[in-house]
Amino acid sequence: MILSTSEMTREVMEMADLDYSVNTTQRDKIFKWCNHRYERIARSHDWAFLNKTQSLVIVEDIRDYALDSDVSRVQNIVDLVDGTVLDYLDMGEYAKFTSTKDDIVGLETEDQPQSWTILEDRTCKQCMTIADTVSIRSSSANDTSPHIIKVTGLVSGLLTSENITISGTSWVDGLLTFDSGSSLTLASTTSTGVEKSLVGYITVAETTTKTNIKTQIPPYLTAVVYRWIRINPTPITSPNALTVYYSKKLLPIKGEVDIPQFDCCKEIIQGAYADLLQNDGDARYAEAETVFVNMVNELWKAEDYRDNNSSSFQFHASAKEKQTSNNFSDLVARRRYLS
Repeated sequence: MILSTSEMTREVMEMADLDYSVNTTQRDKIFKWCNHRYERIARSHDWAFLNKTQSLVIVEDIRDYALDSDVSRVQNIVDLVDGTVLDYLDMGEYAKFTSTKDDIVGLETEDQPQSWTILEDRTCKQCMTIADTVSIRSSSANDTSPHIIKVTGLVSGLLTSENITISGTSWVDGLLTFDSGSSLTLASTTSTGVEKSLVGYITVAETTTKTNIKTQIPPYLTAVVYRWIRINPTPITSPNALTVYYSKKLLPIKGEVDIPQFDCCKEIIQGAYADLLQNDGDARYAEAETVFVNMVNELWKAEDYRDNNSSSFQFHASAKEKQTSNNFSDLVARRRYLS
């Protein structure tokens, strides 16, 4: 049975003989512990129901791409035309075998996508297309001072920051002109340093062309993190489209009525109870933690669609990929799972 954050918190407090309406300090801590345990459960196993796909349109001569904001771990990237699974190169392999011929002007090669590399996680989904200021606005008129967006990027080659105060649904322009190609760090905060929730979504865009959106921050997050990858070699004219197979991030459960995206409420309650015991210095913490781990493992076995000893993702491929792949068993065998 799916429970809300407040309902799970009540369950934990009842286990500890605490009054929900009186012990407000402990209640607020348990709220946070529930979210923490939820995240731990999501990371603990490769839950099949968290698997998703993203179509990635490749553009000639463009190598770096931001994946969807809900991407947690990339499983595989597949060429939709011939069914080829692109090789994953870690940064060491990339530097040794690929960068020497693809990163040097005049020596780069162009071909269909063959491999990919994780670059970094950024809080923008698009770099600056020109040297320009940025503008911000909210989808709600209620988002005003002291809410600000802190913007950090390169200005004349130097890392520089500015704070732009949100003024409801009106666009507010920044003062700094960020370098073309600069990757921006974008975060929602307040000028007072006191945590205060937003009401609407915050859009950050280039001032000159506001369709060049850098990020959209929802009210429940400080920033949106995008995983960036590099496609190798440099894409040729009319490159093949790709499909990214990944496990998705979970939305946080912070509000009183927020619920988990899958039924793990009993496990969350047990984990938060263990956190409460540890916070109180209670010797029963170790036993409670062991119970939590066992409950999560039991949940995993119940949800695993293969054998219970497997720790790999189930591979979801489209019918087209199965038809176009010359050796689908090899395609499955070459899966990689990356944090």
